[in-house]
Amino acid sequence: MENSIKTMLQNVAEQITEGTDYIVIAHKDGKYGGISKGNTDAIAQAFFTLMHDPKSKAGAALFRIMKLNVLNTLNNPTPFAANLAESIHNVLDKENE
Repeated sequence: MENSIKTMLQNVAEQITEGTDYIVIAHKDGKYGGISKGNTDAIAQAFFTLMHDPKSKAGAALFRIMKLNVLNTLNNPTPFAANLAESIHNVLDKENE
């Protein structure tokens, strides 16, 4: 396990170079943390691209995380997503016109 973590971190370090937009989130035993740097829209585009790659394990995980977070946010809005429900309803209303 330790070797796989070292390998993963080494791969990430090779990809995060000067000017890279990134987000890193970690969780263990009820504790969590995260950092982000750069252009949030570029990071969102990377999520979108990964989620549309049928071979991407990261994409599958991101889709699951986003789905859970959207459903949880709709039931218990956070300060960051106060208008999420309204935005979703607007998109759905346009599709049903």
